[in-house]
Amino acid sequence: MIERMLKTTVVCLADDRETCLQGLRTLGCVHVVPQAAEVTADRKTAQEEVAQSARLLNFLKGLAAETKATSCGSGEPKGDGAACREQCLALWEELQKNQEELQKVAQARQQLAPWGHFDSSLLKRLEERGWHVALLSRNGRSQEHWLQEWKERPEGTVELVVSRQKEQVLSLVLSPASLEGLPLVPQRFPLGMDLGALEAREQALGQKCQEATETLRRHAREDGALLAQEHARLERAREYLATRDGMGRSGQALCYLQGYVPEKQLEELRAAARSHGWALRYEEVLPEDSLVPTKLTMPRHWEMAKVILDFIGILPGYHEVDISVAVMIFLSLFCGMLVGDAGYGVIFTGLSLWGLCRCRRQKPELLPSMKLLTGMSLCVLIWGSLSGNWFGLTWGGLPCLVDSQRGQLNVQLFCFFLAAIHLSLAHLWKIPLSRTWRGKLGNLGWAIFLWANFFTVKCLLIDNSFAKFTIPSVMYAVGAVLILLFSIQWNNMGDVIYSPFTFINSLSDLLSYIRLYAVGLSSVYIAKAFNDMSAMLWEKNPWLLPVGALIVLAGHLLNVAMALMSVLVHGIRLNTLEFSGHIGVEWGGRPYKPFR
Repeated sequence: MIERMLKTTVVCLADDRETCLQGLRTLGCVHVVPQAAEVTADRKTAQEEVAQSARLLNFLKGLAAETKATSCGSGEPKGDGAACREQCLALWEELQKNQEELQKVAQARQQLAPWGHFDSSLLKRLEERGWHVALLSRNGRSQEHWLQEWKERPEGTVELVVSRQKEQVLSLVLSPASLEGLPLVPQRFPLGMDLGALEAREQALGQKCQEATETLRRHAREDGALLAQEHARLERAREYLATRDGMGRSGQALCYLQGYVPEKQLEELRAAARSHGWALRYEEVLPEDSLVPTKLTMPRHWEMAKVILDFIGILPGYHEVDISVAVMIFLSLFCGMLVGDAGYGVIFTGLSLWGLCRCRRQKPELLPSMKLLTGMSLCVLIWGSLSGNWFGLTWGGLPCLVDSQRGQLNVQLFCFFLAAIHLSLAHLWKIPLSRTWRGKLGNLGWAIFLWANFFTVKCLLIDNSFAKFTIPSVMYAVGAVLILLFSIQWNNMGDVIYSPFTFINSLSDLLSYIRLYAVGLSSVYIAKAFNDMSAMLWEKNPWLLPVGALIVLAGHLLNVAMALMSVLVHGIRLNTLEFSGHIGVEWGGRPYKPFR
């Protein structure tokens, strides 16, 4: 259920601004909408600290992932979070600095390596004795071009070839006169010409980087939770400053803050206003207000429905309908049909029940998630048992579903029947929510039209006969009349032009539920294929039994992974697109985040 919100304005004296914010923060029920304001120096510092802390946490999570750790800093956070953060930041900055220098030294060493180890002081002694020295790197293929340039050399100039690297010639040029006028490009070594010193520096920097990385990796394992807690504190401080700077002003004496409060907590806010001396105004939310946050509250036994929305990262808008329970129920049914194997269901149910028992004792906050997994696992087990599929083997099942003649057609018919229930439920749901009879009758017309689609599909695809087309034709007529009269806005040209496509889309939406049959059938055939491959090996040579067992295990693990992916793709799509589109939920909600 979406809690009812009230738009509120809290007014205080300008001198009591900080006290007012602290009081609202302690109360923790007002969703603040800060106004645009100039960024102050302390707020800018807070933003930079939050951004820096976020980059540090991402880096540490990457280090923890490299060590195949299950989590970044598991366990209860202990210690001084600010000191730990400063220590990690100093290490990280030192690591970045050393890595940049290491990269420069490595490039310089690679550039100097072809010249080999030599005493750079030799070149200085030559220059002191009057010789002009240049180190050249030229293309060995363009010999004629080089000879042409070499003709312009001063008298007495000599070239000593140091090495030949594939097509590159490295040489030392000595001349009694200046070489500035010659078209030669001498080699430059910005970090010096001592190869031994560069190699030693590179090794030392590599050792420092390795030590710093190991220390940061240890912090990622041991202090990740502490650093995450510190990051949350910095984020709260940033939000506090943003709220403070975003408070409006009325003259020089008053400040005000606007936001939203759940109607259930209005009395708490009024009591706080009386005790602190604030002025308080609250009013109904306007239908066109797009800033209203959405707060979902559910009975304890239905909390697992919210897990799905949190996992997908969607939320209905404040003026929309909360369909989370319906999404949970139908997603569980879809999961059972998409996986469709009772053997997998037994494994899933056993693991989820084991996790449920552990969460009751150790992590109660994970109970809704484990209850959801248990329910979906039971759906897989039930549907697999009804369809007689056990690890790709046929055993038992309902006769109407396993019959060789009509079994597959009955499964398809059930998919379309489920689609008609799912989609018509969306419109029937909207009937009591509609404020006008026009809206109620329009949605009733769509519900009738969708069931007419179901009977049409049944006649054409399942029964392959027009003998029973009388019922859908009557339903089409009644549904179309109600839709044309009460659902289409004839004063809206866009609605009129698009109306033919809405009738076509209603049929395509119903037909799209055949994916439940197709994906479930493919899962069964994949399991059977791996079973048959393993059986062929066993029949050919009994000594290949271990190889066959590995094939079966790998095949079923692959099949499970693909089945779970199909639940994420197809099961969620049918709920968040087809069903949501018919009920009018666009998932544009803003999460309720009280200032606390």
